[in-house]
Amino acid sequence: MNVVVAALFAQSGKSNSPRPLSKHIALALSYLSLLPILVNLIPSSILPTRASAILLTLASTVAALGVHVSCVAVINSSKLRKSHGRDLDDAEKKISELRLQISPKNHGEAPLIEPNVHCRVPGNAVLARTVSYATVSEYRSAIADLEATAHEFSFIQHRIAPYFKTDGGIDDVALIRYGEGSPDADGYRHSQTSRKKSFAAHLAAGNKLREIYPRDKITLYARTGALAPKMWPMKPSEVVASLVNWKHALENFDSYFVGIADVKIPLKYHIIDREVVILHEPIGRGESHRLNSIFIYGSESARPFVDDFELLWSLIPSEWRSTVQVASWIESELIPLAQKRKV
Repeated sequence: MNVVVAALFAQSGKSNSPRPLSKHIALALSYLSLLPILVNLIPSSILPTRASAILLTLASTVAALGVHVSCVAVINSSKLRKSHGRDLDDAEKKISELRLQISPKNHGEAPLIEPNVHCRVPGNAVLARTVSYATVSEYRSAIADLEATAHEFSFIQHRIAPYFKTDGGIDDVALIRYGEGSPDADGYRHSQTSRKKSFAAHLAAGNKLREIYPRDKITLYARTGALAPKMWPMKPSEVVASLVNWKHALENFDSYFVGIADVKIPLKYHIIDREVVILHEPIGRGESHRLNSIFIYGSESARPFVDDFELLWSLIPSEWRSTVQVASWIESELIPLAQKRKV
């Protein structure tokens, strides 16, 4: 009887609408109240004592409630599978695809998660594809390909961007780093010249470029021509020429923005199209075999960097995000600072 009553109750409700808990309780009380009567009808030879009758009543009560809950659960699960079967199948398919992606046999491609990694992965970790370059030529090729097809750039810079260098400045760097006649010197000249043309085309097309310069870093570069005291400096004339080109870009391209930051920026990075992050530092010596850059691919992986850049941008006072103010500062302070240096 309990099975029949529970099944009829579970079937009688409206589909897609949960039955109030009070109705479940009312129904359970209605048929549970019959249990003592049924127990009383059992011959005393089977239930010789009052205690055994009470135990049987309690056991029947638990069993009846279990049947009630099980029937409702099974029927609701059947309804859910019937109404959302395709969605569940799609979800199972996506889970299978994800398992295939992170398995060691990924159709010849590098697995997203290495199978033998034993370190603890944080719960908030996201899957990302990273590429590390141990030669500067690989880095230049990868960055040139990304920049050529991108539409939005968010860069943190410590020096005047290389695409503001003159051809003479590019040649000077090539000679200092690699020496005359070196294939690497020719590769440097070619890649930097190509990047100059690429960014000129981006600015002419109105693609958005934002750069944040820490004030102390760019001031040091204008004063010394180098990123650090032990690094070789650019000629004062080339630093001045780069500053002039930088100022010209600010004054002539509406999609180019610069912020001068006074807050500490511990990590320098470039973001391209909000989905690729590049961490790179020039080495200057022995760069043909030294790790110099890491590329992180994926919008989820790039999101913390995008959020950090937007935060830093918002912390810069509006006057130091003004193209007029920054161009005037370059003209009145940085260029004279570079001109004062004697070789």
